[in-house]
Amino acid sequence: MQQPTCSSPRLALDSYAVELQALEDYRNFSATTIQRYYRGWICRAKAARQKNTQWQQQQADAAAHRTAARLNRAARAIQDAWRRFTSRRIFRYYRDLIRFREAGDPRAMLRCINVREAALVDAAAGLVVRFRLGGSSFPPLVFYKIFTYRPVTGTHSFV
Repeated sequence: MQQPTCSSPRLALDSYAVELQALEDYRNFSATTIQRYYRGWICRAKAARQKNTQWQQQQADAAAHRTAARLNRAARAIQDAWRRFTSRRIFRYYRDLIRFREAGDPRAMLRCINVREAALVDAAAGLVVRFRLGGSSFPPLVFYKIFTYRPVTGTHSFV
């Protein structure tokens, strides 16, 4: 018995060409698959680096914000302490001024506060001046009342 042989050499070339084409297709498929995986790995690595960079930037921003907030609190505490100190100093100045002036001559007291009204006061009038601090804002205003302990008559009231 004889084995069948390819009857035409063209058929043998066609099958060889098909095998070569299949091999070429497999090589292209393999190269494409390798490139796809490599490019995917590159993209994932780049995304991971970006995410890490963003996280580091957020951490740095949060640390800077915390530092700025801490410095603002410290500055505010210093400013508040300075304002308290100066406000107390101003208040003590006014308080001591009033206490000192309450013991002295009414004309001298008014000369320090209001020069025009001090010119109207004479020593024989028997005046008592009372001071107080008041107002809705700081520093306080100095209010005073003038009392007499002697009878007062106007010179032009009987004319």
